[in-house]
Amino acid sequence: ELKEFKNALEQSQRQFQSLVKNIPGIVYLCYYDEHWTMHYMVKEIEKISGYPASDFINSNVRSYASIIHPDDLDLVAKAVEEGVSKNKPYEVEYRIIRKDGEIVWVYEKGQKVPSLDSKVWLNGIIFDINEQKQTAIALDIAAEEWRTTFDAIPNAVFLLNRECRIIKCNRNATTLLGKKKNELIGQRYCKVIDGQDEPCKHGPYICMLKSGHKESVVRLLGKKTVEFTIAPILDPQGEIYGSVLLIVDVSVLKEKEILLRNQKKQLKSIFHTAPIGIGVASKRIFIQVNEQICKLSGYTEEELVGKNSRMLHINDEEYERIAAGYEHLKGNAIATLQTYLKRKDGKEIKVSVNVSALNTDINGFTFTIMPID
Repeated sequence: ELKEFKNALEQSQRQFQSLVKNIPGIVYLCYYDEHWTMHYMVKEIEKISGYPASDFINSNVRSYASIIHPDDLDLVAKAVEEGVSKNKPYEVEYRIIRKDGEIVWVYEKGQKVPSLDSKVWLNGIIFDINEQKQTAIALDIAAEEWRTTFDAIPNAVFLLNRECRIIKCNRNATTLLGKKKNELIGQRYCKVIDGQDEPCKHGPYICMLKSGHKESVVRLLGKKTVEFTIAPILDPQGEIYGSVLLIVDVSVLKEKEILLRNQKKQLKSIFHTAPIGIGVASKRIFIQVNEQICKLSGYTEEELVGKNSRMLHINDEEYERIAAGYEHLKGNAIATLQTYLKRKDGKEIKVSVNVSALNTDINGFTFTIMPID
């Protein structure tokens, strides 16, 4: 019986050693004391810490606690204390300091084990998770940078899934709609914006699904004029699995556009109804003329626009003299010149010409013509 027991014990030890060798971590057995005094520890500890296992056995050279990062010692102690007090397994992630000074993340799982003496024993396993932890930290940093950038966008942005439900939105989206994020996430965008259960059949969302491309529309949202732009998010196979909705408040832009349009109408009205000849020229070519110039010259608008102003001068000398008088004008300077206008019927009319530089991309001049009695 003793022989059989001895054989069974040896077989059990071989099985244990075989099992330990195939575990990609540090199997240990230690006392539950402030030093984590090791009774047993596999050689894998040297790959992770740089120190041989023999250093830690009975704390011959150093204790295991001595290589735990000082900032994590309390964390580890509390996790183990809770496990021991509740007689449950404990789990904890923490940092150790390698022999070369490098900091490495590890994950430990252990538990209190039955003992024949008065000491509390712990056994467990420690895994090297440094690569995974560094990746997770990098992902957390990237996620925080993305969130910060997302919230910094000065317009309302929504990320929608295939069912057009809101899965993310930025701070300006909540400001625009006057709702909290938890009131928006999970809702269909058409519901929170228009109170409709389904997107409009002719709206940008449905059009985007059909075309597979970005679609935009300008519309009212409450009292604001906004531009809706929705673009597809494609999977590797080119299928739409979500979309990005951008809402831009263009109320001020629209107001300025209306103001500009009205100003253009007013200028056009003045241009055509003024009792004096008004025109625009660039490089001595007529770009635009009003009706009064046509009356003074006897030419139609079609006969003047696109032609050289030489046709209205009595000779080449006068043509060059007038040009020399205004070609170097800058800013708000005005040149006032007197000359003779040659009509289509050959008659000559004495006129006063006022010229000012037109500070636009056509690099031209505006001029007025008044007959002198």
